[in-house]
Amino acid sequence: MIKPIETASEWNGLIFEHPEINSVVLFRRRSSQPCDQFQAHLEAIKSECTNTVGFFICEYESSPDFIYQFRVSILPTIMVFRGKQKLAEFICNADLHTVTNYIKGL
Repeated sequence: MIKPIETASEWNGLIFEHPEINSVVLFRRRSSQPCDQFQAHLEAIKSECTNTVGFFICEYESSPDFIYQFRVSILPTIMVFRGKQKLAEFICNADLHTVTNYIKGL
């Protein structure tokens, strides 16, 4: 299961304070077929990734502040962070093969 992030302290403790870990964050909306597809895809590749990659979900309904903070305008969006540095961003129409290859290359 991919861990949800709902508070600033969770975000800071799990993502920003660990520059040694690459964090893959799915910004999503509940009850959305494209969001569900992206989440299922991330769940499938999570087991293939090393321990240096963390997977997280940020849902619009429970954490809208993060959506605004990171200027997410289309859901789903995947962002990849290393500590406070944003490494990549993939939006709804991104090719899942491209996303998979990027994440596995971390």
